[in-house]
Amino acid sequence: MIERNIGIDLAVKGTHTAQVLSSYDEPVGKSFSFDTTKEGLEKLVKRALKDTDGPIRLNFVMEPTSMAWLPISAYLIDKGHRVFLVSTQKSSDLRKFLRRHTKSDNIDAMTLAKLPMIDKSSLHELSLPTADLQSLYRYVKQRDKLAKSVTKKKLRIIHMFSYAIPKLMSVFGKNKFTQVNPVRRPSAF
Repeated sequence: MIERNIGIDLAVKGTHTAQVLSSYDEPVGKSFSFDTTKEGLEKLVKRALKDTDGPIRLNFVMEPTSMAWLPISAYLIDKGHRVFLVSTQKSSDLRKFLRRHTKSDNIDAMTLAKLPMIDKSSLHELSLPTADLQSLYRYVKQRDKLAKSVTKKKLRIIHMFSYAIPKLMSVFGKNKFTQVNPVRRPSAF
């Protein structure tokens, strides 16, 4: 199966820049721009598949710039293509190595397209979670934040009482912050 790497330099505002490389590290045409519309994303895939026949695997490589990567990634993954996110530091270092004193969107897109051939271990294939999994992730993150907040408050109480009345906290025993069950008295009636 033939593979093509497509480097995408994302833009927060405006159009994105892409460069397609063949499996032999040769550019397939010039870099081009596209936007985050259905037509723009179809143009991206069409240009990536240019002059191909037979089975081909498209690998799209981009930096996680703001949230601009999300709609593009969702579209590409839905179409069955592979999407890789790379750290901005890794791509910046490679760009400086390849073209030290020059920076442009075209060079950044070319650098991202070359990254899988130079350092495959730095790539992380993106898989988008289902809606239920994303909801669970947000719930766990929120619960963790609340647990840390409660822990900080408990420690503050312990420190304040230890400062004011050093022996007082030992009276409560091991479970200082658990709810105490009230003593039930038998009813007279």
